[in-house]
Amino acid sequence: MNLGEKIRNLREARGLTLQDIGDLWEISRSSVAGWEAGSSNPSIDKLPKLARALGVTVDQLLSDRPTLATPEQPAVDGIDPEVLVGIIGVLKELPRDGQQLALAQLQNIGSVLGAQAPRVIGNNRK
Repeated sequence: MNLGEKIRNLREARGLTLQDIGDLWEISRSSVAGWEAGSSNPSIDKLPKLARALGVTVDQLLSDRPTLATPEQPAVDGIDPEVLVGIIGVLKELPRDGQQLALAQLQNIGSVLGAQAPRVIGNNRK
């Protein structure tokens, strides 16, 4: 199984769309489709977040062995990928100034709790 097939299988197993994965980096769903088709590959800096969203480790993602995503698998860095996708979905529904305010609040919460939310969410401002 090649990397693209693995990304597609894991994404579908987690119930994520191409757009859900693309939204993690503000890239188009066609870019993600390119990864799945094997016409391009995600850059190495995208692999940790991609693996988290798919519920696997980077090693599992890059392994030649088939990998199953399981909902029971603990989230890396304490962030459940489904929660992250849900947060992104809510943020997309807000007007631009609301998105910026919500992201600022999430970053404040993250720094207070010592969580990784600001790093993972990054600058997902639209």
